[in-house]
Amino acid sequence: MINLLPFEEKKKIRTDYYWRVVSVCLPLSAGVLSVAIVSLFPSYYFAQVSNKNTLKESQSAEAVSKKTQADEMKQAVLDANKKISLLKEPIAKNNAGAIFDEILKARPEGVSIAGYDYRTIAAGRKKTDPTTTIVLQGVSEGREVIQTFVRLLRKNNNFESVDLPISSLISESNFPYSINIVVKSSI
Repeated sequence: MINLLPFEEKKKIRTDYYWRVVSVCLPLSAGVLSVAIVSLFPSYYFAQVSNKNTLKESQSAEAVSKKTQADEMKQAVLDANKKISLLKEPIAKNNAGAIFDEILKARPEGVSIAGYDYRTIAAGRKKTDPTTTIVLQGVSEGREVIQTFVRLLRKNNNFESVDLPISSLISESNFPYSINIVVKSSI
């Protein structure tokens, strides 16, 4: 039947057909495109929000890790400084070895030391340093020798007080003695 129509009519029918196809396809394509855009919008929004959150978390994690690293480094430096300061400090003169060296230097011939009691007592309310006391026991050949020993100990500036009980001087010779020595806290 199309063959019976004149050429202008055929051309008009074809043009109408194309316009109908275009008028149907174009809105249909626009609808599909708008549905695609609308369906992609939540995904795009979620990706943007996720990206922002990830950036914030990474920045906060970097800040925390930098702070943690800084704190660890600071603690390591403080520990090293403490160890160095311990190595730099001079050995205290009031250690037991130094105290007994002083006592042995002052000990004259005829005085033997049989034993000792070394005590460090914690400081009280008014005192700031602990008190160190030494009780020496032994045997002396005579009164003069033990009194000389006590005098030499009293002359020593490292001792706060040196006491010889009177009961230690009862015998004339070869008698046991007991001397109480209080060491100065800041030797």
